[in-house]
Amino acid sequence: VAPWGGVVGTAQVDGDGRLVEQTFAAFPPSKAASLMVGFPSMSAIGRHVIDEVKKVLESVTVRTGTQAAAPVWDSTNSQWQLQVGDEVVTASAFAVATSASSCVRLLGEHSMAGEVARTVNSNVCWAVLVAFSEPLRHIPWDAALLESASGEPTSIPWVSRNSSKPGRSESECWILQASPEWSNPRAAWHRDDVAGALFKEFQRLLGCEVSETAYLEAFRWNNAFPLNSPELPGKCVTDHKRCLVAGGDWAAGNRVGDAYESGIAVAAAVEAMLKK
Repeated sequence: VAPWGGVVGTAQVDGDGRLVEQTFAAFPPSKAASLMVGFPSMSAIGRHVIDEVKKVLESVTVRTGTQAAAPVWDSTNSQWQLQVGDEVVTASAFAVATSASSCVRLLGEHSMAGEVARTVNSNVCWAVLVAFSEPLRHIPWDAALLESASGEPTSIPWVSRNSSKPGRSESECWILQASPEWSNPRAAWHRDDVAGALFKEFQRLLGCEVSETAYLEAFRWNNAFPLNSPELPGKCVTDHKRCLVAGGDWAAGNRVGDAYESGIAVAAAVEAMLKK
């Protein structure tokens, strides 16, 4: 990771969805200095974790971009069997760190973890990545949390100049993250329609026509912001009898930080199981 180093803060949007520029307030230096990002990309964090594990356990096998399915607990041999890609693998302990809905699909709604995860509902969140041919020099900051002056939800509560992060392309590139209130009614929209609609919202936000785009694509998070997390005290579900641990943001809360804390709890539970 590396310090972002961008100008990040908060700003207000008027009733017409336009940015009230004089309301931008940068985060205090101490908070701004604490903003860290993956370097040279967010996926670098996962690769770094894998590299660190391999330093400790040279024999570890890592598979990425591979689907795991059909887990079965072998009570006779006290181990798990599951399909990983084209192979059947066995494991002494099984950790599931996914969304609540994926947890239910993988383990079944009547498993210990599935019974908890199936009660969790989540929002849909659309986001758009847009690149421009020329820099948007009239925007003097790099990211902002946007709030409506009236207190009503905004269509885009977070915008950020992704190219301001260290290691990124120098091309002017922005992330537009839509609110749950905007995203949920449009969950079934085609991504091209969403990209066009959110870009229009961005144009209205800036109060100008920004038409020279070099790239425009929408992405959908199907399980963003859990609505009714059980906020488990242990931040994960632990089935000691079957050496199974399941977690994610849904188990601990609705923040990115909750996903991190649940992941730490899952790792600690697995370590304790393997030491028995």
